[in-house]
Amino acid sequence: MLTELYCDKFRDDDSVRSPIQFHKGLNIVLGGQLGDNSVGKTTFLQIIDFAFGGKTYIEKNKELIEKVGSHDIRFSFLFNQQLYYFVRGTTQPHYVWKCNDLYEKQERMKVGDFCSFLQSSYNMKDINSFRDSVSPFCRIFGKASDNVDRILQNSNREATKKGVLRLFDLFNYGFELRKSIARIEEIDNKRQFMKLGSDYGYFPKMTEKKYEENSKKLVKLKAEKDLLVSKFSIKTCDLDSEKMRMIAQGQSEIIKLKRQKYKIQTSLSINELNNPEKYFVSQNEIENLKTFFPNLNCSKIEEIEKFHQGIYSLLKDECKKEKDNLEHVLEVIDGKIELLEKECLEITNISSMPQMELIQYASLEEEIRRIEMENKAYADRKKLDVDKKETKESLMNVFSEFAPKIQTEIQNYLHEIVLGELKDLIKVPSFGLDDISHYKLKVPIDQGTGTIALARFLFDFCMINKSCLPLMMSDSVWLSQMENARYEKMLELSSKCEKQVFISADKNAVLSNEKWKSKIVLELSKGHELFGIDLRKPDSNPR
Repeated sequence: MLTELYCDKFRDDDSVRSPIQFHKGLNIVLGGQLGDNSVGKTTFLQIIDFAFGGKTYIEKNKELIEKVGSHDIRFSFLFNQQLYYFVRGTTQPHYVWKCNDLYEKQERMKVGDFCSFLQSSYNMKDINSFRDSVSPFCRIFGKASDNVDRILQNSNREATKKGVLRLFDLFNYGFELRKSIARIEEIDNKRQFMKLGSDYGYFPKMTEKKYEENSKKLVKLKAEKDLLVSKFSIKTCDLDSEKMRMIAQGQSEIIKLKRQKYKIQTSLSINELNNPEKYFVSQNEIENLKTFFPNLNCSKIEEIEKFHQGIYSLLKDECKKEKDNLEHVLEVIDGKIELLEKECLEITNISSMPQMELIQYASLEEEIRRIEMENKAYADRKKLDVDKKETKESLMNVFSEFAPKIQTEIQNYLHEIVLGELKDLIKVPSFGLDDISHYKLKVPIDQGTGTIALARFLFDFCMINKSCLPLMMSDSVWLSQMENARYEKMLELSSKCEKQVFISADKNAVLSNEKWKSKIVLELSKGHELFGIDLRKPDSNPR
């Protein structure tokens, strides 16, 4: 359990506060008589949560940390009669330091590893994650869901399924459930990947009809391939499938290159035809025109020709440059074609089968491989559908086996505690687990805020008594909604608990009773704030 927490930035009357000591059962952080705000009650609960591996303190208090300055939180835990000392700071909150009993840093670990240490020390070996399990039950204002319909969720946005999984974990039934859910997620990811493959054209969108057509085509293609093999008395094993694939790919690439070559040759022809030098009118041609047209204005024709020659002088370099580029690309393509043809010829010379038949064989082999891949992809998708259906059935079987046990255990305890301790103060809340995505905590008749707050507390109290949950926290913003009789019963129940209950509270008629004095671990009030600072004042600084 958490035994101590200390920070040299905690101030009171200009002095550093002494280390705060904790005990099992009820631990009260007490505010002022008039319900003073901004004294640090919620902040201190966040710091306790920080000592349990949480991150809300860092996320919600950037302005406070800026004013106070970076600081270390020192804390200790007691497990099996042995004390463990740690430091976690605001500068590097992703790390926790293991320390000696003087809080001298010795070994740094990641927060995840620290939480694994807590999980093991609290004997929560079967849960998925320590932080995931305890976080919703650290009900600190601004952090947890205050919706009683989402009492197992870490936030109002979190999926209900995660809350149910968390519950199963805490009762040590979560492993099989998580295994089935992980398998369903894996199947969905694979199906999505295959869908994207179809959308982007890596393989066609197959239907059952197309699958059957492919199957018939495969029979025909394999028969043609076998006929070629038997015709030349060659063992199929002599026809290396990889080499056949290389031939087919080579031939396909040669065809593509020849198409490119034809396009470039066409472009060269057009370039040659568009050469304006071919269409210049010579002086002799102009003189010949005079023979037929004595009155012809030759000077006008000469003027036009000079204009054409001027344009050509500008375009000549561009035309030549384009021609040179096209010829270079053509040369490269010819080289590639020659190389590919040589490679294919070398492969075909290995076999006694004639080149044309060998190329035909390679083409058949490639087509068979393509169709088999299409059919395999379709068969895999169908198998995933079957797997998902079977896994969902398995998931429901696991849920149906363990959900009634959890529901009964929670419901029986709520009956026991309400009828035995609270009597007429509240009707027995009912907890239902409908399916993997639906649960509900219902409070009969009375839906007032005080009743809802007490029902929420009773559920959490049930969890730390009946499951492996090691602690619970509740902020004053919810507890203060209870009437005095209920409030006192809540305190009495918490004080008897073998695990740790952390609450923040404002002074009231109930807490003024001396019997609760020993449960108060920290007192805060206006002028005696946690850090000696009132954040409501714009010019506030640590005293």
